[in-house]
Amino acid sequence: MEPQWIYFHRNDGEDGIGILLDLGAGRRLAKASYPILLTYAVNVYHAAETKEQAELVRQALVLLEETLQERLTRAGSGEYIGRIDSQTRVEYVFYVREEAAAMAAVRHVATAGIELRTRCHAREDEEHSFYRTYLHPSPREKLHASNTALLQGLRADGYKTGREQRIHFWLRFLDKRGYEEGKRELGELGFRIENSPTERPSGHGYLLQVSRIGMLDAPSLNEATDGLYKLAAARGGIYEGWGLQPRRGAGRKLRAYLPRLLGALCALSALAGIVAIVSALMK
Repeated sequence: MEPQWIYFHRNDGEDGIGILLDLGAGRRLAKASYPILLTYAVNVYHAAETKEQAELVRQALVLLEETLQERLTRAGSGEYIGRIDSQTRVEYVFYVREEAAAMAAVRHVATAGIELRTRCHAREDEEHSFYRTYLHPSPREKLHASNTALLQGLRADGYKTGREQRIHFWLRFLDKRGYEEGKRELGELGFRIENSPTERPSGHGYLLQVSRIGMLDAPSLNEATDGLYKLAAARGGIYEGWGLQPRRGAGRKLRAYLPRLLGALCALSALAGIVAIVSALMK
């Protein structure tokens, strides 16, 4: 199965962490014998004092990630499942077939001539519980990751973010009662109702489209997403997402186009995570 990368933030501690995760790794792990969880951690606390040094550290981290992947996944000997970023360290996570061979493979890895403080740890995890329980994103974390990626897509398409715009949101309900309750509550919260109920033969057949003027940035969208997700779930419904009216003459909402960008944009989000960590070293 092809990699399905997602990059999201988690409130874990004072500053939180960023997690880059391959959602498609689960099926590959199930088909192979990789019983050993291996983590390779880099201590980046006080690793740079100037912007020039921070850029060198960033380059070293990128090279390290590439080198570890090449060595530990060579000839089917392991799977790279992701990375954990914090303000003080970067941790690369693998599942491998043999502990001794993997530990030998990561000795003296290339770091672009930068001396980094590293620590490698391995332990048994035959059920891949660290991947399936701790690392996997919650529905809320997935929605926030999508918000970040969609905002990057907008900027790539020439839209200006960080300012007020009319933002459209979509929710679906199982029945007309849930639809009407959601419509009434969202109207009271200041949302504009954009559609009449459209019924599908089965499933969450009642689509509710609402809009309101709001800041086009991650904090505002995450707050709106959390509220709409909870409102829909409380009535047996689902929150589908958000979008904008197209700036140019396309006859569809922008949300129909942006999901195709998510895979590529996730890589940009993950790289931005490394940049943010290294930039924080000088604070």
